[in-house]
Amino acid sequence: MYGPITVQWGELTHTYDWENVVNPTYAPELVLADLGRDGQEELVILLTTGYGTGVYASEAHVLQADFTEILLPDPLRDAEQAVSYTVADQEGMRNFTITINGENHSFTYQESDTGMWFDHVVLSNHIRHRVENGQVISSMAAELGHGVAPGRVEAAYELKDGQFVLAGVWFVEGV
Repeated sequence: MYGPITVQWGELTHTYDWENVVNPTYAPELVLADLGRDGQEELVILLTTGYGTGVYASEAHVLQADFTEILLPDPLRDAEQAVSYTVADQEGMRNFTITINGENHSFTYQESDTGMWFDHVVLSNHIRHRVENGQVISSMAAELGHGVAPGRVEAAYELKDGQFVLAGVWFVEGV
């Protein structure tokens, strides 16, 4: 890991106690965007804080031009509150239904498809962030078992009156 991280914006610099993995494949990403739609650009810094087999951890930091950080809500908490699921075992098969906003997504697997099934949807092992259409989007793999993730749960945040608010949570199959 390397850190702390110094940010230069124009002629000013500020150092933060953030870290990023050393691997250049996962170098920090910088995005300038007017997230508040107020004519002022914010700087979004996307950091990779860990990776490995079946695991990817990242952080998103949003700065104003005066280096004030606008904290993002916890996407894992927001996603877990929006997701419900059922698991049913039948004759060597596992049937999963993930429900978000009243929309069901059903998946059936053979019991032998993995050596370790989870008894609930795991969202915490693979979290990525991106900026899209003026929103910060947190994308979490929806894992049903070791190596089995039929899609992602995504939470979008909009900047309103100087703070981020949850704009929506949805499921994307096959990503």
